Amino acid sequence: MNSIKEKRQSEILRLFKNVEKSSLSLKEYFENNLTPICLKQYSRLKKRFTQQGIAGLEDQRHTGNARKVKPEEDKLVLGILAYNRNLTSATLEDELRNQWKITVGQRRIEQLRQQFNLTRIKTKTIKQVADSESL
Repeated sequence: MNSIKEKRQSEILRLFKNVEKSSLSLKEYFENNLTPICLKQYSRLKKRFTQQGIAGLEDQRHTGNARKVKPEEDKLVLGILAYNRNLTSATLEDELRNQWKITVGQRRIEQLRQQFNLTRIKTKTIKQVADSESL
């Protein structure tokens, strides 16, 4: 696994050198050359490399930087689902947004339902028949 990391880092360092040697602007360089990363990613990596050195080139995705829902919010959703299994995902999404200012999508709610076996239990509707004599 280290060889994959080292290979990626060496590719990026080689790209940094090639861009610096080139007489083209950054935009022109990325338009005219086949590169392992895009211009936007290059800018981010270059900034991190100047700040952190070689450690800045490591893949940061495993740290959870793309996570949108905090663990506390997941626990809140699980608690609500455990005691109110009749709620639809859309209703729960609206309640979380309105009452707690938390944005949790219906897809995430469905994932939590499935992960913790908290399938929705539909409430039974009671049909009432109007008595013609009482009207």
